[in-house]
Amino acid sequence: MAGDIDAVVRLARSYYCTWTPEQLEQLPWVVTATPPTSTQAIVGCAVLASRAELTFAGTPVQQSLLRDMALTMAAAATRLRQLRSFGNRV
Repeated sequence: MAGDIDAVVRLARSYYCTWTPEQLEQLPWVVTATPPTSTQAIVGCAVLASRAELTFAGTPVQQSLLRDMALTMAAAATRLRQLRSFGNRV
């Protein structure tokens, strides 16, 4: 539960950086093309990963990786929305 918007961005970027190149290669390019370094990039990644998950037809391992990325970025985007609703501090 990041306390402010900057913390959400830092955490999302840190999360993305924990992924190995081999793991990122398993995901659709559109999801991994741009690391989430801004609020817009986090929301964009959340939307793209969720949309990709709906139509994904890869291996179970790839599906699991995509689900992890989609859920994590969706949680970050939700936290951003909460923080904006309450004046950047909750």
